[in-house]
Amino acid sequence: MNNKAKKLFLTGSGLLILLGLIHLSVHFSIVPDASGLKLMATMENYKIYLFGEHSFLKFHNGFAVYMGICLTMFGLFNLFHYSVLIPKKSSHVFNLIFALIGVAIGIQYFHLVVVVFFTLSLLCFSLSLFYTNLN
Repeated sequence: MNNKAKKLFLTGSGLLILLGLIHLSVHFSIVPDASGLKLMATMENYKIYLFGEHSFLKFHNGFAVYMGICLTMFGLFNLFHYSVLIPKKSSHVFNLIFALIGVAIGIQYFHLVVVVFFTLSLLCFSLSLFYTNLN
C-alpha cells in the first residue's frame, strides 16, 4: 500500500469527521437572537403532515443532527476500514463522488466552510487514487 495514498485517504476521511463534528457542535451551540427566535416560532408552527404531524422545526433539527452524524460516521467508516478500501478503485470513486456532490451542494446551499472541507476531501481522495494507481 502506497504510504502517500494512505495518508491522503486518511486525511480526507478525517476532514469528513471534523466537518460532521463541527456541524453538530455549531447546531447545538448557537443561541438565537430575536429574529432567530421569531423564525424558530414560525418553523414550529408550520406543520408537516406525513405519517403524522410534525413541525418544520422538528424536521429541520432532526435532519441537521442526522447530517452531522452521517458525515462523522462516513469518515469513521473510511478510517477504520482504510486497509480494505484503499486498494479498491471503486472505494476511491465512491468517495470522490461523495465529496464532489458535497462541493456542489455546498456551493449552492451552504457557507464557505462546508465548501472548503468538501473541496479538501475531494482533493485528498483524488490524490490518494492517483498515488494508489502508481503502484
